[in-house]
Amino acid sequence: MLILDSKIDSNKKLAQFSRRTERELEKFFGVKLNSVWILLLNSRQDINAVYGKKTPDWLVGFTHQNTIFILNLKVYTKESSHKNQQDFWKTLKHEYCHLYYKKLTGNTYPDWLNEGLASYLAKQKRPKPELREALYILGDKNRGKYDVYKVGYFWVNLLIDKFDKKKLLKLIGSLKPQMSQPEFERIFYKVLKIKFSRRSLEDLYGKY
Repeated sequence: MLILDSKIDSNKKLAQFSRRTERELEKFFGVKLNSVWILLLNSRQDINAVYGKKTPDWLVGFTHQNTIFILNLKVYTKESSHKNQQDFWKTLKHEYCHLYYKKLTGNTYPDWLNEGLASYLAKQKRPKPELREALYILGDKNRGKYDVYKVGYFWVNLLIDKFDKKKLLKLIGSLKPQMSQPEFERIFYKVLKIKFSRRSLEDLYGKY
């Protein structure tokens, strides 16, 4: 783990948090990352430059290969819509989760599961979505039409409560680098013994 800060502001607390997070996620996912670079960005302009386009003010972190780009703690609330500086640590853990998910699966698919698990592990609680929104996970064509963080958190939390973390990890570990929706549906049924269908998901939603 290497921390880079353009203002040479890496600190002991950040290094300790990163080591602790890596140990926790290695145990959870059962895989180890070769190395992680953390690049602290000091302005919205920095984020836009690295991201390659203008970004919404809620976006404060993202990953590329083995690097986490995240808005510096010192300007976290000033350069974003986030009002709580402590959200920095949840964001950092969230981005770490994406690196482990990609390491385990070779993929970021499906988005709702990837973002939902990262939100769950980072303790970024979200409100329960309405049924109509929750069911958007049923089709690839629905990507971008719903709040993937809220919907993903709901389904991950539900699946862990109903089937436990081991089953969810078995599902994730069965995913492949290149995967279609029908392939995901077959794996979902094979691991959890329920169909990835409107009827099954409506039933789960209604009981939760």
